[in-house]
Amino acid sequence: MTDAAGEVVPGDVLGQITARLMEAQAVVTPVSSNSGVDSTGFARVIRTRIGSPFIITGCDENES
Repeated sequence: MTDAAGEVVPGDVLGQITARLMEAQAVVTPVSSNSGVDSTGFARVIRTRIGSPFIITGCDENES
């Protein structure tokens, strides 16, 4: 995905944008994602190990 100027928007930034548009209160992200997620105003930021199984587990635990 690129912005209007043709600059690539990284996936972790796209995730943050999507979460804001969906009015998410909490996000689950791997420790490798950029630190911007910490300053975007989410009520809860859950950092997991790298890998989709860890992200899925983090999402499941957040729903409890």
